Amino acid sequence: MLTPQVVSSEDADFSSSGLHILITATSYNYKLNCKFAKQNFFMNPKETVIFFVEDDVNLGFVTKDYLESQGFVVIHFADGREALDAVAQTDFHIAVLDIMLPGVDGYEIAAHIRKVKPGTPVIYLTAKTMPEDRIKGLKSGVDDYITKPFLTEELKLRIEAVLRRYFVSAGSGKSRNKLYHRLGKMRFYPDSGVLKKSDADIDLTAKETALLILLFENRNSLVTREEAFEKVWKSDEDPSSRTLDVYIGKLRKILAGEENIHIRSIHGKGYKLEIR
Repeated sequence: MLTPQVVSSEDADFSSSGLHILITATSYNYKLNCKFAKQNFFMNPKETVIFFVEDDVNLGFVTKDYLESQGFVVIHFADGREALDAVAQTDFHIAVLDIMLPGVDGYEIAAHIRKVKPGTPVIYLTAKTMPEDRIKGLKSGVDDYITKPFLTEELKLRIEAVLRRYFVSAGSGKSRNKLYHRLGKMRFYPDSGVLKKSDADIDLTAKETALLILLFENRNSLVTREEAFEKVWKSDEDPSSRTLDVYIGKLRKILAGEENIHIRSIHGKGYKLEIR
């Protein structure tokens, strides 16, 4: 187990530019060199969820803490098997994976992500520095390969760069530069009301978008009819009970073909977006 060692204040570089952490891997220690660095996001980081797998407790804590200090949401796993099992049930925008993990390695996790969440960007963060390792990693289809030791600010910038490339190229028009929620094989861009399929973009109406957002935010839980009317329809509107059913029917048609997604009617109560 590697033990952390914080360098002395005279060795650390402090400046007014913000927090910056240099993680230097030696055979038995990490040296943490801290200074301050400005936040510079191309998107709202609070909407960016990072699936982070690193088995070293100290390195995982420091990296997670830094990324969260920059506003990202970080879901950290220290065990490869646990991370693999969690992929399908976890909503995230990008994965940062160590390669050498107990139980299941990063290669297998990345392959599983490509299978169940096709198109999700992946970055390897690893101590495997040999050229053949880098080539193997990049050939496996990941978006970037970062070797240890690394600057946490560089990791943040690499993450942003991959997301920027990915979301700019993910679609055209309204779907560009937007974070999305994955609905099966589709991507839902809530800011623009676009559902992107492999062969087409579907522009949702304002009400369809608001209703789908509500259902997604409460996925696998009941959304009552009263809650739907309150949050989707304005107070000055007086929709009939049938109106909600019509919009649910439209969303069901749009989501048709996604075998793991279903809008279930709860008789007399409301609806539930079930995602398996």
